[in-house]
Amino acid sequence: MASKSSVLLVTKESETKSSVLSALQTSGRLEPAGVCPSLHELVAELDQDAAHAALIDIDPQPDTMLKDLERISMRFASTRFVVLSSELRNELVLEAMQAGARHFVLKHSISSDLEGVLRRLLPNVESFVGHGSVISVFSVSGGCGGTTLAINLANEMQLATSAPALVVDMDVSYGSVASYLGLKGEFGIADVLASPDRIDAEFVHTTAVSHSEKLFALVSPASINLTSPTPLAHSHLSEALKACKDAYGHTVVDAPRVSMEVAATLAGASKVVVVVFQLTVKDLRMARATCAALEESGVPREKIVALANRFRKRGEMISLEEARNALPEITVETASNDYRSAILGLNYGQPLAQAAPRSLLRRDIQRLSAKFANSSLTRSS
Repeated sequence: MASKSSVLLVTKESETKSSVLSALQTSGRLEPAGVCPSLHELVAELDQDAAHAALIDIDPQPDTMLKDLERISMRFASTRFVVLSSELRNELVLEAMQAGARHFVLKHSISSDLEGVLRRLLPNVESFVGHGSVISVFSVSGGCGGTTLAINLANEMQLATSAPALVVDMDVSYGSVASYLGLKGEFGIADVLASPDRIDAEFVHTTAVSHSEKLFALVSPASINLTSPTPLAHSHLSEALKACKDAYGHTVVDAPRVSMEVAATLAGASKVVVVVFQLTVKDLRMARATCAALEESGVPREKIVALANRFRKRGEMISLEEARNALPEITVETASNDYRSAILGLNYGQPLAQAAPRSLLRRDIQRLSAKFANSSLTRSS
């Protein structure tokens, strides 16, 4: 049985105090440890007895409060800090994150949101148990359909298992995941990778953008600023992937145009590695070279799946049998050439499960997601 978690509150407002105490008492596992009128009193309380979390009301002087909070959060590293505010401004959220806050909650949503935030934030409160898996999707050429596959794999896996799913967009050139799903976000995967001291499941939760109740995305820096996208700090990729596993049941990484060093890091953390290509001479050569390079980097070939996308049973210049002969001992799968359904999803900003639920392409991706979820990869006959 999980023990109760103690939570301190800093506020001078009686209404905020009442809302917070009501939310904590309703949960049954979150214990109000006290109310402090200032950050000075909070420090005195934390010196005597460390609290699991501290809720900081930054009104009416947010700049001053956040400046002081930065020093306090560094001193009490074991306490999770959550900012409460009456207004939501992007620059204010960014300041709070830089000051060490793990979450930002609007006061008018305390009753509906606070309990869920704290349940995810505190390790001794029941929450999603982080044993998620990662699937990496590599594209051997532009436009071969890797992003469509990544998004729909994640969606099908969350539909099949009811565990939340995350799509991570590592395409710094275009940021197609956000475009496909019609998402807008001020923060994304670049912000996670740029904050190594704060990378954990809750930071990923806070940064991800929601498409639906159980489908989320860490958007590309190109989706936030196409003119000058923030470079990705790949040196912190392993920590970020671990945090994604802790935060979501399934994480699918869309990784076109990454270096082999980055690909090897992704593959090492992945349950399945999907190399997407089309049945052309150029793509098949690149698929073979990519699979060989992954194996040379230490990736077991049992993890690797080469996916012939936009597959037609007739009319292909290269047959499926020839592709399998060119990729010996690598599992080769197919996804149907169903352009109309793929475009429907893109135009509506929806996964195929909503835009084209009976399509051949959706059926193929459902089959693949089931196979990947079961982790029984054997060479296709």
